[in-house]
Amino acid sequence: MPAGFVHPLSIAALEALGIDHEGLQSKSWDEFADTAVDVAITLCDSAAREVCPAFPGSPIRAHWPLIDPVMAIVMEEARPELAHQVARTLLARMSRLVEIPFEKLGPADIKDRLDELAKLEVD
Repeated sequence: MPAGFVHPLSIAALEALGIDHEGLQSKSWDEFADTAVDVAITLCDSAAREVCPAFPGSPIRAHWPLIDPVMAIVMEEARPELAHQVARTLLARMSRLVEIPFEKLGPADIKDRLDELAKLEVD
């Protein structure tokens, strides 16, 4: 279920990385119901345990476990740095994701590459 807003921690983390957040919004899975999806990546452990919607086709699924800064059991003052860490990690993973030569790889190889990216951490 979409929260209906982009969390202020996410906005601050995006701003710290120089990423424009104008126009971003939380979205329902329903917006993608008629969209062919090649790859579906879950991010947080709670999302990995949720029932994912049925996407048209057979997307390659991967899980990139990340701590949800909003739900993490940490001191309130630690949340902004945690959010920034998660954003840096996602940016690094996605930067490498777009370099994968999908058209030259089969599904098993793509899955292997996605699983390797799940291990990428940044400081």
